Amino acid sequence: MTPILDDLFLARFLRVRNGNVGKALQSLEAYYRNADLHRDFDGIRPLQYSNGFLSNIITLLRTRSSGRRVLVMRIDLWDPSVVPLRALQVSAFFQVEYASLELLTQEHGIIIIFDLSGLSWNHARQLTLYEIKRSINAMQVIATSTNSNTFIF
Repeated sequence: MTPILDDLFLARFLRVRNGNVGKALQSLEAYYRNADLHRDFDGIRPLQYSNGFLSNIITLLRTRSSGRRVLVMRIDLWDPSVVPLRALQVSAFFQVEYASLELLTQEHGIIIIFDLSGLSWNHARQLTLYEIKRSINAMQVIATSTNSNTFIF
């Protein structure tokens, strides 16, 4: 992967590590290691997965008074026959990446909530342990470019 040398991109790693160059470098390296693990997401065009964005299954809420953004995934709104898992993953990754560009999110972190009410066998067949682990790992690494006060539950 070609490294991104844009000042704004690199500054967010320094900002969330309070100017500690060593820790910022560790976060940046983790970001790129994760990108290598998920090469199948290279060159994705969000319009290819518009059903994931338009379904409202995953919602990025406005910034809270604490400064954190909140991303909510409601499994009960997901119909796997209409919106494939891949579209959900792309939607979640782009929304977390978008939130991580904001200065407030970089300083205060992001909260990611998986609302599993309504989880059915149909969902479970799509959500293998491998896919769950892979998705959480990817979001955690994207979130490393935000404050370490990021929560996923």
